[in-house]
Amino acid sequence: MPKKKKTKYRKISFKLTDRQKKSLEAYCREMGTTPVQFIKATIKPALNGNPPDPSLKRREKRTSKQIDLEELIQLISEEEQGTYESQKKDSPRDLFS
Repeated sequence: MPKKKKTKYRKISFKLTDRQKKSLEAYCREMGTTPVQFIKATIKPALNGNPPDPSLKRREKRTSKQIDLEELIQLISEEEQGTYESQKKDSPRDLFS
C-alpha cells in the first residue's frame, strides 16, 4: 500500500488593529469557533475555485471626466459609421447616376 504524502503547511501573517482583534475574538466566542477556524472557513470557497460573490465586488469611482473603455469604443464606431455614410452619399458616382 503506497504511503500517504505528507502535507506541508506554510505560515501567513497579517496585522489587525486592537479593535479588529477584539471584534474577531468576540465574534468567534459568540459563534463557538476559533479565529483560525473562522478565517480558514471564510477563505475556503475562494481557494476551491468558487467565484467571489458579485455583490461584494468593489465599485470603481469614476469622475465625470473619465470614460469607460467600452463606451469609448462604441462612440468611435458610431462616429466612423456616420462619417462613412456621409461620404457614401456625397460620392461622385451619385452625381452621374
